[in-house]
Amino acid sequence: MNVSLLIARRTASDRDSAQNAMVHIATAAVAVSIAVMIISLSVIFGFREQIARLISGTIADVVVADARSFRRSGGTPVHDNEALRQLLLTTDGVVAIEPFVAESSVIRSATNMEGAILRGIDSTAHLTTYASSIIEGRLPLHGAERRKELALAESCAQRLGLTSGGRVEMLFMREGTTPQREVFKVCGIFATPMEEGRESVALADIATVQRINGWGEQMISGYAVRVADIEQATTTADIINLRLLGEYEGEESISAISSRELYSDIFSWLDTHDINATVIITIMLIVALFNMVTALLILVLERTRMIGILKSLGMANRSVRRIFHYRAAIIIAKGLAWGNAVALALLLLQQHTHLVKLNASGYILSEVPVSLGAGWIVFLNAAFAVVVLMLLTMTTTIVAQVKPSQTLKYE
Repeated sequence: MNVSLLIARRTASDRDSAQNAMVHIATAAVAVSIAVMIISLSVIFGFREQIARLISGTIADVVVADARSFRRSGGTPVHDNEALRQLLLTTDGVVAIEPFVAESSVIRSATNMEGAILRGIDSTAHLTTYASSIIEGRLPLHGAERRKELALAESCAQRLGLTSGGRVEMLFMREGTTPQREVFKVCGIFATPMEEGRESVALADIATVQRINGWGEQMISGYAVRVADIEQATTTADIINLRLLGEYEGEESISAISSRELYSDIFSWLDTHDINATVIITIMLIVALFNMVTALLILVLERTRMIGILKSLGMANRSVRRIFHYRAAIIIAKGLAWGNAVALALLLLQQHTHLVKLNASGYILSEVPVSLGAGWIVFLNAAFAVVVLMLLTMTTTIVAQVKPSQTLKYE
């Protein structure tokens, strides 16, 4: 029989203790601390996953193009050929490639004008993100000769006062030439989860943008490469670059870049959230530890007579200290149970109702994202309990200072 655990349970169930309020305070501190940690990490992980998914769905995991075109649209074209396609498709981790043509432009309506990226795509494009975001009309059709229609980002359409079915003028500026004017029909409007290069995105048929650029059918801006694991996008880009260097005999300047490198400013912004998470976890751990130490000291002092009796009966200091370790573990377990219940309830509520909204212009996302994973939640709870219990071990050394002769001589 574990006598220390039995005594810990009996003393924990003592409702007449004058210091019972301190136990409730310590339990509440643990509950609040773990709840704040879970909610903070869930939101941070949610931001990472959602933004990575948006970049993947609207742009690419890896972009293969002329290196001089990475930071600007248009630029030097790449020849679309079977050798290059096979090199990309046979690279480990690559699941699909999509040719695209992009060109910078100025889009103008009767009321306003602004810069935009006209992105030409073909029927192989991964349009799940765009298609699910259509709020008016449809995406451009492919294959019809000289079909001049485009789908416009919602934010851009609002600023320009455009609706589906309207017409819009686009100006293409090239050095040394007069602006090229093209008129398009707006066939659809989609929500704007991610704007390429901080400019609005307009989608059109790839053949239309090739004609505007004066390119042939085999000339494209590059390939949007989809990978099996977005976390391995940078590694896949490195492998593609090595293969291009050693195996490809076409354009020497063609290169691959991952979405994390291409949008390094966004991912750097996400990395700053890791610092915030570390600060939050540290503060919550200190708060919980402070309250637990205070509660444990009060429990020890309240039970000095019991400690004296147990020692006089021959119980070793280690066994007596274990009683208070068990008491601390019971408090932590209750706090963790309440904290997890509250945190998960709030996170599930946000996940299913999207109550808390965000300003998409500042945060990219329109609502607070939530990411729940059993693995990291269990690990966080276990790590929290272990750290607090280990630090509380020093507090229970006060038990060794209790002398039976002093605590019992007046009884």
